[in-house]
Amino acid sequence: MPELTLGVAIDGLKKLGLKLSDEPKFKRHLQEQKELSDMADEPLLIMVMGEFSSGKSTFINAILGQEVTVISATPTTAVITKICYGNHDETIVHFKDGRTKQYDPRNFMRLTAETAADNETRRLREEMDYVEKRLSLSILKDVSIIDSPGLGAITAGHEQTTKRFMGNADAVVWLMNVQQPAKASEVNRLEALDPRLKPFVLVNQIDLIDEEEDDIDDILDDVRQKVKGHAHSVHGISAKKALEGRLSGNNADVDASNIGEFFNLLQDEVLPNRDEYRMHTLVHETATLLRHGGETLKFWSEQIEPLRDFNYETYANEQATLQSCEQALAEFARLWKEYVYDKGQEAERQY
Repeated sequence: MPELTLGVAIDGLKKLGLKLSDEPKFKRHLQEQKELSDMADEPLLIMVMGEFSSGKSTFINAILGQEVTVISATPTTAVITKICYGNHDETIVHFKDGRTKQYDPRNFMRLTAETAADNETRRLREEMDYVEKRLSLSILKDVSIIDSPGLGAITAGHEQTTKRFMGNADAVVWLMNVQQPAKASEVNRLEALDPRLKPFVLVNQIDLIDEEEDDIDDILDDVRQKVKGHAHSVHGISAKKALEGRLSGNNADVDASNIGEFFNLLQDEVLPNRDEYRMHTLVHETATLLRHGGETLKFWSEQIEPLRDFNYETYANEQATLQSCEQALAEFARLWKEYVYDKGQEAERQY
């Protein structure tokens, strides 16, 4: 069996799709297979998380170099937003029923910001899955960014969308407020993350620290101890100073903001290991696909069982179809088995 590389994994997914394509019972899984296959050519997906008022929106604006998302001291991001590359500025709403609709880019704030919503927009949000914002920015050729509502501000209606994007995410950036970093609630949420998503923790608003009273290095060391084993690394930044510096062209402010720490992580650790990050995501999502496929096999096996006694020919034909699908899923699972055990990905082995 060839070594499982990203290319081999994608080829395996495409072969699985061809084998399942003629069976309506597996239509749901064909969509899952297609979404996973499409990952190969897409930029890495980075999810920005944190409690509200941690500065997520300011941070996203700072790394983009322009004001895209709303900044406020109160919870602002009302729906999941995917910021990705496009040839020009576009705003596309993806609805829960599968529809998509393009809006004038000037409506982006109204669609996504809690503070900008009227009653009609709030009703519309109940139907939204997520909003896609396309921008012609070079950084978005390498990474797409997911802006999520602040933890604790996620509505029940968007909880499933948030979980789905967490499953698809290749990396997580976690923002903390320097005035209350690594609170128990934050540490608990970090511990609950999938182990493959150990986040890069950014302690934000370091510009608020009075250096005569507090030492930022001591604060960061304390955070490192609290999140030990549950974070990739911890860094201090000022997203506000970085954004102001980038908007005004003041390189001194950008340097003082320490936002360079994030760009260094991106260029030195994340992007050079793109295929490894993407493989970890595929392992996670493939486990879900195989689990769903197994559930479908079990369901239809139970449904056709009564046919055995009074319409054996139909039963035999249905059973042969299910066995063919089961074999296709088993062959695909074997493709991943050695890789999963070699990498020690305990959570996925059961599938």
